[in-house]
Amino acid sequence: MKEINEINLHIYLINKALLDARIREEIEKRLECDLSLKNEFEEIKEFYNNLEKIESEKTDKIYLLQPLDMKSYQSENIILAAQQSSTVQPKQKYVKTFISAEKCVMVRMFHNPKDKEYEFYVVCEGNENVMNACIKIPAFDIEIFTDENGCAKISAEYIPDDIELTVTL
Repeated sequence: MKEINEINLHIYLINKALLDARIREEIEKRLECDLSLKNEFEEIKEFYNNLEKIESEKTDKIYLLQPLDMKSYQSENIILAAQQSSTVQPKQKYVKTFISAEKCVMVRMFHNPKDKEYEFYVVCEGNENVMNACIKIPAFDIEIFTDENGCAKISAEYIPDDIELTVTL
């Protein structure tokens, strides 16, 4: 009897069509009668099942956010509730809101022109999920993480408001 190596067991589990027919037959015969090989095979199988579970859990929490066009919902004459007079300018300027269709996830983008800084605020159903959320801006190859309040800051001269974001909670 020829020794069956672990790599062939992995290939057998992933895609047995990649193996030579003789090796496939040998593995199938040995799995029926060799308890130690069967145990090793079950451990490898469990590993792949756990890996699939982890990967599906990771992807279930990644949300693609689309820009929300607020111009159609807003009047041009907006007065901030906390604004004392028309001469006081807010430190931050609202830029854009991004929303997800799959789940109630929203990111609001603000710009502080004086400090040349952008702030992203994550809002979602469970507020406990906003801490350490990962915001990715693929167009700029940027990845930032939120603080305990769901806020992430980045220094940048200019970020367009038509970018695409993904958020991992």
